[in-house]
Amino acid sequence: MPRTLSDDQVEQLHRIRDECYQRGDGFSKIGDDLNEVLGEGSESTSQPSRDAEAWRQDPASEAQLYTLRKAGVSFRPDITKGMASDLIEQLKKRG
Repeated sequence: MPRTLSDDQVEQLHRIRDECYQRGDGFSKIGDDLNEVLGEGSESTSQPSRDAEAWRQDPASEAQLYTLRKAGVSFRPDITKGMASDLIEQLKKRG
């Protein structure tokens, strides 16, 4: 039976994931693995709970902002974690 993570644990995993993407190289695979653990970017058919999506409304993390700036992406000053995450996913798909 899957274990439910607390909000703090989910936030910590998001920070680790963002740091992995920031480092690049082999760490990106770790970031992808964390997305699977978090149920993001997977083909899961289960609907996320409202609380599980609340992180998307938080301000973007420094790691996300760094990743977007490094890639030359323009973004609004009030960008959220969710918006930044979506942009980063698009960048990864472009390769």
